[in-house]
Amino acid sequence: MMLRWSDVNPQDGVFDWSELRRALAKGNGVYLRLENSHVIHCPPWLEAKYPDLKQGILHGGQSSDNWEVLTGGTYYPMWHDGFAAEFHRLLRSLQESGLTQHENFRFWYIPGGWAWGEFGVGFVKGLKQAGMGPEDFLRWWQSTLDAYVETVGTTNTGKLMFSGQDHVALCDGDQEWRRVTGRRVFAEAMQRGCGTRFGLLEKFDFLTGDMPAYGLPVMKLGGANYQVAEETSPLLADLSRWIGSENEESASTTVVSTT
Repeated sequence: MMLRWSDVNPQDGVFDWSELRRALAKGNGVYLRLENSHVIHCPPWLEAKYPDLKQGILHGGQSSDNWEVLTGGTYYPMWHDGFAAEFHRLLRSLQESGLTQHENFRFWYIPGGWAWGEFGVGFVKGLKQAGMGPEDFLRWWQSTLDAYVETVGTTNTGKLMFSGQDHVALCDGDQEWRRVTGRRVFAEAMQRGCGTRFGLLEKFDFLTGDMPAYGLPVMKLGGANYQVAEETSPLLADLSRWIGSENEESASTTVVSTT
């Protein structure tokens, strides 16, 4: 089920989770995408309440959203103090509704920001211009995770599917950000008991990638690199954690033969 922040919070202090409630009552398992950072998905009253909340192109540029609507590629910075306070208020309202405890509530993509609700750090230049450093960013992420965990409860954290990757690889080429963030973004989610959704299945076999947070570290065997499954890894051993993946490139493969 896909919801926009503006769908459920059309006015300041007004929350309506009836669409989610109806979906859960149908008896089918529901997984949730709550889109919460595209300007077109956020309630208009946010800017009126926080005049210093500025729109910006933070990640990916123009794209279509999950409703096949062009977004303009324009997002709000989720770490803005006012934005974060209102988003946490939104999560508290969902917690109070009790819907995340429903037996049909299966899993939820988090943090719901950027293109298709999938997380990535490709906007470091903008963060630096706003005066944020990597530790500031990590503190925001920790606070956001805390709010999500509180919303579903500590016994249901496996239903929170972190939608990013094991390793923040780009950071706009900023070596300091890459050094400080490392794998900590993913690690924070794992330490809180979350699951994960990984959007590039082919990267599990992409130059034998080292992905220890997924339980697939690289080991040197007989002079060659191999991914070796560690069965005690939380994502493999803890069956309460939801894991999703998909291959996004196989359908567009072009075969070129040479002689």
